[in-house]
Amino acid sequence: MIQSFKTLAQVLRGPAWSLALLLCWAACCLPSAARAGDSEDLLGARGYWHDRTGQATIAQAQAQTQTLTPFEGIFSRGFSDGAHWLKLTLAASTTPVALRLSPSWVDEITVFDPAQAGKRLTAGDHHPQGVTAIHGLGYHFILPAGSTPRDLWIQLRSTNSHRLHIQALPADQLPSADTLALVWTALYAAVLLLMLLALASVYWVQPEAVLGVYLVRHLNYMFYGVGYLGLTGLLVPQDLLPYGWLDKVFSLSVVLTLPLGLWFEVRLLSTYQPHRLWLLALKALAWGSLLMVVLMLAGYARWALQITVNTMMLAVLVFFGAAWSCKPDPTVERLMPKKVLLGYYTLVLGSLLIGLLTVVGIKQPEAWSNYLLVLHGLVTGLFMTVILFVRGQRQFRFSEQMRWQLHKTQQEMALEQRRRDEQSQFLHMLMHELKTPLSIVSLALGTQNNREENLEHASRAVKAMKAIIDRCVQADQMGQLSLTLETQPVDLPSLIGQIAQGNPSLHGRMRLKLDPDCQALRTDAQLLQIVLTNLMDNAAHYSDPHTPILVDAVARREQHTVGVRLRIANTPGLAGWPDAAQLFGKYYRASGAQRESGSGLGLYLSRQLAQSLGGTLDYRPDEHHVAFELWIPLNTP
Repeated sequence: MIQSFKTLAQVLRGPAWSLALLLCWAACCLPSAARAGDSEDLLGARGYWHDRTGQATIAQAQAQTQTLTPFEGIFSRGFSDGAHWLKLTLAASTTPVALRLSPSWVDEITVFDPAQAGKRLTAGDHHPQGVTAIHGLGYHFILPAGSTPRDLWIQLRSTNSHRLHIQALPADQLPSADTLALVWTALYAAVLLLMLLALASVYWVQPEAVLGVYLVRHLNYMFYGVGYLGLTGLLVPQDLLPYGWLDKVFSLSVVLTLPLGLWFEVRLLSTYQPHRLWLLALKALAWGSLLMVVLMLAGYARWALQITVNTMMLAVLVFFGAAWSCKPDPTVERLMPKKVLLGYYTLVLGSLLIGLLTVVGIKQPEAWSNYLLVLHGLVTGLFMTVILFVRGQRQFRFSEQMRWQLHKTQQEMALEQRRRDEQSQFLHMLMHELKTPLSIVSLALGTQNNREENLEHASRAVKAMKAIIDRCVQADQMGQLSLTLETQPVDLPSLIGQIAQGNPSLHGRMRLKLDPDCQALRTDAQLLQIVLTNLMDNAAHYSDPHTPILVDAVARREQHTVGVRLRIANTPGLAGWPDAAQLFGKYYRASGAQRESGSGLGLYLSRQLAQSLGGTLDYRPDEHHVAFELWIPLNTP
């Protein structure tokens, strides 16, 4: 996972630089676009009349000239019934005039120009784009030149907000002005796309519910943003959807902005433990916002849009109150501090509230506020994208730390459990193996007859107990100490003879075959003696007492090293054949070997010591013999 995040950082480095360049380019283009549009405006006095029935003719509208309400800049009257008639004074011009109308999501715009008597110029998202001069962002009409000022009339109908940005400029300046507007819109869409790719990459590396919800919200907002600026009219082929359907899809994206936004904010704020009343208010708004979706699908588009916008203004205030009431625990605060969250909601509260006030007509929109809603979404989206990206990285580091601590705890618990199991197994073995010798000692000491014979039995029992304790001590030291080898020349025949002499069970039974090349053996004599003693004692105890014990020593090269291979073999006795899979495990004793005293540690200890000598110890039986093969280098380093 750490490598995945490093790879992700490398992948996102390119888009991050691209995003920075795009924003710089946009900053350079926007002033130029503003100068191209505003400095050449040929419109003068402006006024409007509200036709509540929506049935008035141009003659009836012209009859209302004395009662017109003046307005400046962008026309915005919120959600209204009927239609609005706008009267605009067009300055004299020696060249044709280009009339630019936006946004593109109004239903119908009809232009009445006295220079084109009897001709109605109609556009809107319920009409084909071909009726306008240029298929671009918004709607464009080319009006003839006029030597004197004249009055234009525009009829506006829309289920959405009655809002219209009108510009009139020389026709020869229209291509450059439209190109700049298209460049800005393309940059805006590219930034949104880069944000989507960055968030999707983070979500792919580490899926998280909050981030997943934000991705869905961002996808919906992308469609809303490019639709608000008119880019969908250029990208979607005219024959793909019937006229009016694109407007319905755009209006649905507007309505969905509220429940998706509330869904995300509830998810995010819930982790910061806001006051329960604020959280209940957010959840109530989230459930209530679904009503607008139902109204939209039922055909009540204007009501759905109007309620959505008003609910949004209420929602931003609730967001801010909920954010102030948060009391996050330290783990959440570490991922994203509360003050950062408050900064985000302050940005949301300021920009979104101003933009919504212009939509409903409470505040007169300015040229810069015409794009405030989409710029608000872009800026807050960038802010939240950075927050979620950093939060995701911190969450990942925290998760890795917790995973490491959990793994460490599990290892410690497993080690402790192994220790307890081994301790229990050791005590069980010790009680079992010492029980018989102790009984013999107790019986011998309590019996008056055959005193010498009883003392002999007791002496052998004490030796057996001492051997068991010695093996346990040696096994414990193997796990705690780092052995220091003391190499010296070893007389192998003499060492084997000494071991055989110390074990009465080996007298007369051992058959030794020794390769002369084994005489030059140099190793740690004490450790080798322990290994051979264990192997030869096992052969004596668990073999048929009437059969010989074979000990062969030959020179053999293994692992590119010359060494000595000793093979100790015996025919199976009453103990039977051992289990090869458990033979070298701690405390293992074959079921048939239980009648003999022992610790079950001899072979385990012998293998460990053989490895310390640089060699190996393996179980290599043949058809008739239980056999162990010990290989050690001729010169132990």
